[in-house]
Amino acid sequence: MSRYFKIHGMDCADEVAVLKSELGPLVGDEKLLSFDVLNGRMGVSATETDLASAKIIAAVGRTGMTAEPWRERGAKEVSVSWWERYGRTV
Repeated sequence: MSRYFKIHGMDCADEVAVLKSELGPLVGDEKLLSFDVLNGRMGVSATETDLASAKIIAAVGRTGMTAEPWRERGAKEVSVSWWERYGRTV
């Protein structure tokens, strides 16, 4: 099973190389990483030592890029009340 992350700032092969060098030792082997540059998505294959998403996000942060868990388009957003959404503006 793979986990996917949205990587902000990854737009070419140079950033992929930086991510591989930073995350490869963390996950055990850079072959466990997959990249979709067009969509800014990085996959991390399941490893024997299951890493917390926070550790992966922190490692991406050390490269100067940011990461967040991948959400499929059209995924239902958590509904918030009007006041929670616009209260500060008012």
